[in-house]
Amino acid sequence: MAEAQTFELLKKKRKSFRTAVTKVVNELEAELSNSDLNIDRLSELVETLSIKFEPLTLVDQQLEPLFKPEQFDGEFEITEEYREKVLLWQFRAEKKINEYLKPRVTSPSFQTTLSHSQDEHFRNSDNIRIKVPKYYITRFYGDDASKWLTFWNSFETAVHNNESLNKVDKFNYLKAHLGGSALNTVEGFPISAKAYDEAVKLLKNRFANPEILIQAHMNKILSLQPLKNSNDLRSFRKFVDNCNVQLRSLNSLGVSSANYGKILCPMLLKRIPSDLLLDYNKLQQNGSGSDIQQLLSFLTQSLTAREQTYSTNKSSFKLYDCRQETKSNFSRERRSHKQQNQKSFHTACELLTAPVKENKDKIKLSCIFCESMTHNSNE
Repeated sequence: MAEAQTFELLKKKRKSFRTAVTKVVNELEAELSNSDLNIDRLSELVETLSIKFEPLTLVDQQLEPLFKPEQFDGEFEITEEYREKVLLWQFRAEKKINEYLKPRVTSPSFQTTLSHSQDEHFRNSDNIRIKVPKYYITRFYGDDASKWLTFWNSFETAVHNNESLNKVDKFNYLKAHLGGSALNTVEGFPISAKAYDEAVKLLKNRFANPEILIQAHMNKILSLQPLKNSNDLRSFRKFVDNCNVQLRSLNSLGVSSANYGKILCPMLLKRIPSDLLLDYNKLQQNGSGSDIQQLLSFLTQSLTAREQTYSTNKSSFKLYDCRQETKSNFSRERRSHKQQNQKSFHTACELLTAPVKENKDKIKLSCIFCESMTHNSNE
């Protein structure tokens, strides 16, 4: 009940915040379309929009874990639309302000050339800035350190190194793609250029520690689910891909495979089925069983051969699926159990009378008076 009340309260707050944000965006749009542009008013609206948008972002993050799975996609799409709209109008307003604040050039011909160059630059910048929200950057929650490199590499390419974005916009993008403990790390900072640098430094100090990252990726490999059957192509592909992802991450951290191969290679060999293990051991003529790159190369080649065989001749190559086998086994066990239950007794009356009925012709009762076996006591 308490959770339902919290959910409804947050939805009411979100509605109020969205109304306030929409109002400021409409005022920004009207001001930008005004021929007599008031730069001071425009600057005030940009600052107001940042202030109004921050609590809306916070409420969206609080609501996110409360949505049902079937509601999540629709709610997330609406949230992204609001975010993109706010960032777009912030950019347009800031561009106008920057144009106004640029020093004027006295030469008319040079001014025309410069103006054309600036317009071209801003058109290009506009395209880049508007496209930034379209980048797929996985949100980082901080609960799994092994996901930091994937997040930061994407964010660094799309936002952090984007020279057409100022640091205020970068900070907004950063907070929009954080959640959980990672977001808590940068909470409380004002939306400013200096705060962005401090926030990035804090995040790197906490989540980009090389020793922690190396341990996280090693644990990911050690916790891989064993591959039960080499003909289960889905599981086989997932197994190989997960191994490669973690090893690439370790290499990007400067860790050579020679340093961890002797530990991880025997662990991975225990997680592959016996037919693959047999084929791999046949190839080990020089006894280099601890070469993890060689092991992954062998697994990749084996998987590719099976996938090609299946795609070429599906009728002669049965696609094995552990889930289907599990489902089949479960169905057989269920039918067997049902048949056993049908043979068992269903009522107390049957429980008491059935043994007598079944054994009536087999059991001969003796006479209790003369102990004769030829007749019963009541005869």
